[in-house]
Amino acid sequence: MKIKLLLMLIGFALFFSAGIVKAEYSANIIPAMTTNLLPSGVITVSTGLGSMVSAFDHTVSTWIADPGLPQWVGYQFTDSNPVRVAKYAITSNGNAANMAPKSWEFQGSINGADWVVLDSRSDVVFSDFQLQEFVVATPENYFFYKLHITAIANEFSSVGVSELEMFIDNSFVVLAPTVATVAASDVTQTSAMVNAELLDSGGENTTRLIHQWVNEPIEANLWNTDGPPGTGPAGVYSAEMTGLTPDTTYYFQAYAYNSAGSSYGEILSFTTEAVPAPPIVVTNAVSDITQTSATANGDMTFRGNPFIPSRTISWGTESGNYTGSCNLGMGVEGAFSCPMAGLSPDTIYYVQAYASGGAGIGYGEEVSFTTLPIPDTIGPDAPIANVESGTYFSAQTITLIPPVGDDVIPTIYYTIDGTEPDNTSDQVTGPIVIDGDDGQTKVLKAVSYDTTENKGTIMTQSYVFDKSATIIDPNIEKMAAAALNGHISIAGIDPTNTANATFNVDYTLQSGAALVFFPAGTIITKTGGGNLDLTQLTTQDITLSLNSELTNDAFGAVKIGVPNIRLTFSTPVTVTIPVGAQYNGLTLNVYYQFDGDSSWNLETTCTVSSGVCSFQTTHATKFSAGESVPSDAAVITAKESHGKNWRIYKKYKRTHNLAVARKPYAQIKKIKKIDAGEFERLKKLYATYRVAGSRAIAKLDKKTQADFNLYRKYRIYKQYLILKDRAGE
Repeated sequence: MKIKLLLMLIGFALFFSAGIVKAEYSANIIPAMTTNLLPSGVITVSTGLGSMVSAFDHTVSTWIADPGLPQWVGYQFTDSNPVRVAKYAITSNGNAANMAPKSWEFQGSINGADWVVLDSRSDVVFSDFQLQEFVVATPENYFFYKLHITAIANEFSSVGVSELEMFIDNSFVVLAPTVATVAASDVTQTSAMVNAELLDSGGENTTRLIHQWVNEPIEANLWNTDGPPGTGPAGVYSAEMTGLTPDTTYYFQAYAYNSAGSSYGEILSFTTEAVPAPPIVVTNAVSDITQTSATANGDMTFRGNPFIPSRTISWGTESGNYTGSCNLGMGVEGAFSCPMAGLSPDTIYYVQAYASGGAGIGYGEEVSFTTLPIPDTIGPDAPIANVESGTYFSAQTITLIPPVGDDVIPTIYYTIDGTEPDNTSDQVTGPIVIDGDDGQTKVLKAVSYDTTENKGTIMTQSYVFDKSATIIDPNIEKMAAAALNGHISIAGIDPTNTANATFNVDYTLQSGAALVFFPAGTIITKTGGGNLDLTQLTTQDITLSLNSELTNDAFGAVKIGVPNIRLTFSTPVTVTIPVGAQYNGLTLNVYYQFDGDSSWNLETTCTVSSGVCSFQTTHATKFSAGESVPSDAAVITAKESHGKNWRIYKKYKRTHNLAVARKPYAQIKKIKKIDAGEFERLKKLYATYRVAGSRAIAKLDKKTQADFNLYRKYRIYKQYLILKDRAGE
């Protein structure tokens, strides 16, 4: 039986003739809370869950909400009867000039959903840790109370409340209510309005109910339904009884109670109107399901109707909300069917059959089905190379990582002659070593396929080999020539045994993308004094995969100086470590480690730009750019615990901003469910422009750019979830 609330307020008046009684307020009726549920009651807040107990712990600790307004903090009394709060108090925290409430409403509610404003304040000023009390002009009984804050002392800050207290008026006296049952009205075949009147509320909000029975009333307090309309003041109140059986007698009785007692009205009855029996209809399972069509089926049985019913089947994408229908007209008993065309692929539809005639309408149960999806023709993303395009002075060992996805075949096909690879090209079976002559460019291209043989995006990396990239060469004759040309001043004739060297001009020492810039006038000396072999001064990339002590949280590393000798520079030199464009905008920690040492120490920080981390230093050593101190033990543990899937998952997390991609992922999933056509449009748009490059995409209109980026972030987060599952994280 469905009960629908209908409140009809006739009037409410409550007078006291015994004169004005001075309020006698209690102590704070909220206990010192240790959790949001203990020792009693329930704490609720809009935000700031971590500090919510602080508003009710009877100490100076502070509940602090998240930035933004409005915010609220509240308390639910879990006693059997509601509580009549007559006064409340607010204590500010130690930063009242910024965080104290300024304007608010003190609200009450019986059910936690429908709120009544009990007190409203504006432009209130607090000092630090100040307690201010506020009297509720017309208090009533509620289970839920909350402080709904609409303004704070500093609009750019977060609201903070040290304590919220509540008090009752001990001088207030509540009487039991009186109630009367009123005759039913608007009686039909399946519904009726049962009525009652609360004659006197007894001085507080009173719970008003109507007991309802089917057929005969049973002993007191064992009614079938204890119905609404719930708590309210004195006056007439009603409840609509729906879903009733025709030609049936129902009984009802008014009932009301408050904290002082209860009251019953007389038991009355009514009888619903009789109707002819409608036909029996069954909605059968949908058949012949394709991407855009299906067949709806039903079955009908007569029940002595005076007219032959007309049969109809309706359908739509929302339960109970049908946008398509097929009327088959009057027909004989038995099965009937209707074709449904123009449906959207991969979409849930709801179907209901019914028959109508002079005796009423017979409905079948609603059934659902899902149309077939359109096969995904977009291939996987491009494989990932551990070494990006750039200029290198030596052979490079390239490791290719396949894209993630349940439908991705892990095999990678590649070419190194610049031609486009396909599934007939060479397969990746391990690291690829790429080398070239001085000035030669080698182009690596790689691609993967999915299980339906859709070709993915092709990865392209270009490697330019500059075998003369090292400016200071470990060749004595060339070093001597550099000195004679005035580039370097050497303290001594032999550069292999000199006390120091001075750069007379700006000098760059480079190895691939890693480089060191020496400003003119920089003097190189051995730490602690003594001579050094200047021809051994080099810079070199450190391959992360070959240096396990760096692979934990390091994104790039470089080694500069003379092996096993510590050098000092008179002027800060600029060191550039290649880390990859995927880290652009991130701030990394730079650590150093001297030859022979086992520990790493923090040097400085850098912000990645154009794929490199640049910083300044006054000594030569091994440098690492990453998130935390490199650790052999951590690397070994990670490899043993997680293996290849863990490393790929961790690198993917570093590469992408997953927090930004999470919301687009949920948005696209919702679009896919409710609007298959829009989902297909976004997918095709992404497939069209994903290989165009950032410059080409930047030329598109803002709407197209936004749609492209929305689907791109959806795919990023989808791949992240797959990779996360594989890693067992």
